[in-house]
Amino acid sequence: MNGSLCPLGLQMPRYFPKLDEFYFSRVVKKISVSYKKLITDFLNKLFILEMDASRTGIGAVLSQSQHPIAFFSKKLSPQMQK
Repeated sequence: MNGSLCPLGLQMPRYFPKLDEFYFSRVVKKISVSYKKLITDFLNKLFILEMDASRTGIGAVLSQSQHPIAFFSKKLSPQMQK
């Protein structure tokens, strides 16, 4: 596994040449399982997209479990306001 990438894109460090590949692969496996569980939990919850617009701007908020995840807002130029 030395120098190769695992599924998460982690690479065995070159500056630890004596690092046992067995232990490195165990750590990567535990991280992979935790990452997959986190993603599964994240994707199994409902996403809410709220949007708003006015004459001068537009905006949107992506939320999950009543917590904002991402937002977007843009002031409209005079040409866009027509």
